[in-house]
Amino acid sequence: MIEPTQSDYWTANHLSNIRTNGVFIGGAGIPLRVVLPVLQALNLTWFSDINGDYRDNFDLLGFDAEIATKFPKVKHKDPSPVKELSGLEPLDEFILSDEIRSHLNFQFTARDHKIKPACQVYFHDDCFFSIQPVDQTLMTKILSQILDLHNYYMKEEINWSSIIPFMQGKLMEAREIELKSDPRRHCMWIPQFEESKGLLWKWFRKGTVLIENGKAHFREDVQGINHE
Repeated sequence: MIEPTQSDYWTANHLSNIRTNGVFIGGAGIPLRVVLPVLQALNLTWFSDINGDYRDNFDLLGFDAEIATKFPKVKHKDPSPVKELSGLEPLDEFILSDEIRSHLNFQFTARDHKIKPACQVYFHDDCFFSIQPVDQTLMTKILSQILDLHNYYMKEEINWSSIIPFMQGKLMEAREIELKSDPRRHCMWIPQFEESKGLLWKWFRKGTVLIENGKAHFREDVQGINHE
């Protein structure tokens, strides 16, 4: 169960937006600490920086060990950017310096690199995020972590495993999905799975995903779901 670090529109409404084009996964309402376990498991060498006029842009680049030897490894003073943003210290991170940025031709508005990072992570306001490149395995792990955030919203540990394949398939098809937990009605709403959505569509049906005995499953009349 992952507790968000700040209160904003997304957390107050138990809401997550997830987008992809098959190369990246991104969206809103996802704090850095949600995806950190996935990044840690990649076993990369990480370079990080917090920048912007309001120090609200966070860049994290991960490199394979051989490529990382090309760059100076200077440790951050405490707290590191990851710790400052998440309160956690799961990564051994180094300064993403101007020298490294120049070497990579790396800029916030220009994402083409002479040397490609194995993983590129961007967060704004610890809410809006982008991670690339992603394959299907990495996407599955990130989606699982996002659902763990919704355990906190639902105030219980939930087994989401039966819905993840369908959720990932819908994300690849629609390019965007929205998750909204409803702890009062013990369900989750995912509008992209709903056939018709009038003004009061939630009033006359159960949630898209129902939670029963600690397990998540789609409502029986949700289209395109194998309920076996």
